[in-house]
Amino acid sequence: MVLGGQGLYAQFLSTYHEQQLAYSPEANRYSNFYQPKSKRPKKLTYVLPSASVTFLSPELTYGEMYEIDKKTLSLVAATESGKDYNLQLNARASYGGLSYRVKNFNFSFFHELIADAHLNVPNQMFELATEGNNKFKDTTVDINPYGYVQSTHKWSLGVDYQWERLMTGIQFNVYTGNAHLNTNESKLSIDFEENFFEFGFDKDIDVESSGVINYHSVDSVDVIITDHIISGIGSFNNLGFGVSAQFKFEPIESLKIFGRVEDLGYIRWNHQAEILTDQSRSEFGGVDIRKSYVNGETYSVQDTLYSKLSIDRQVTSFTSPLLYSLFLGVDYSVNNLLSVGVMIRTRNNGVKQLLFIEPQVTIRPIGNLSVSVGNIITRSSALNPKFVLQTEISQTFGFNLALVNPWKFGKYYEANMLHASLRMYVKLIRDN
Repeated sequence: MVLGGQGLYAQFLSTYHEQQLAYSPEANRYSNFYQPKSKRPKKLTYVLPSASVTFLSPELTYGEMYEIDKKTLSLVAATESGKDYNLQLNARASYGGLSYRVKNFNFSFFHELIADAHLNVPNQMFELATEGNNKFKDTTVDINPYGYVQSTHKWSLGVDYQWERLMTGIQFNVYTGNAHLNTNESKLSIDFEENFFEFGFDKDIDVESSGVINYHSVDSVDVIITDHIISGIGSFNNLGFGVSAQFKFEPIESLKIFGRVEDLGYIRWNHQAEILTDQSRSEFGGVDIRKSYVNGETYSVQDTLYSKLSIDRQVTSFTSPLLYSLFLGVDYSVNNLLSVGVMIRTRNNGVKQLLFIEPQVTIRPIGNLSVSVGNIITRSSALNPKFVLQTEISQTFGFNLALVNPWKFGKYYEANMLHASLRMYVKLIRDN
């Protein structure tokens, strides 16, 4: 049995290794006692291509801003909410893989495409748009929207070893990147003067891009992400390395403790890579329109504001860490039909570590069929029901279907959290 709930952009036990930790049937356990050939575990597992998608909007949702009658977004509603708009997405497409057991060793090879996106628009930007800057006179306002996009291929080669009550394993990962964009901690600190049209601002801009944008000038930026976000194998010019590892310990027959660390490593971005920076201070004293009235000279607010930005573009490679995660689970079998458990997960979302807790109950009505009901608890949303259906037919065909808040799929723009994943595998070649 057991738990689910991975964190932000997380897979919620959608990877093969995590499913095996949490849901592996008892038939997979090694035994020193004689077993008839028909009941012996199989050596080779072929994991079929599969997919999972996670959608999170932990603060202001798109639906809260949307006016159905006008079919527009209401910036006033966004301002009045007092919340940031924080949208996060994770999609994983597995090309499949192989797992092969030799005595107590289990070797594996997998390939998948991973795409992450994160957009945060702070509420103060909505306030400036709807209420103007007069509200903030004689104050300093930090404007720090955040954007993150990354698409990579992950190639994993791993080995597990099974003792009597303990299993440990490690996977060595190679990453080939498609595209990457990170605005890091870029911000604009605006000092509003007593006169609402006068202000100064300190710029701390640091943007890294590979295959997402091509910067020419402030008013000329090519968006090239559609050419790179999805590819068959990724670019070997963008190469990264990392490790994942897991364990499972059964101190007594009815108790299982397990955990996994995912994607500890980095990736080097070289293809169409550039770094955009601006660390400077500028003053803005408004626009003098007197010449326009007296002499008929034209003026342009747009040109005036653009002139205050002096972006430095460096065409150079850079390194970024992977979005790693860690979870720890405990599962207790009350009897052959019922298990209860809980898991704690933390995940880096590019900005900070996020904590997720999930209690779960699993019922096994027949054979290797299990039905799990749990709830994912986050800081911003305490109720996110999760349903998992796991089965293995005749020790040959197995699948895992997981859904979070499934009744909200039709109104995804109003949901705080959504997840759907389907994983399938086929087992071949019994032990002699």
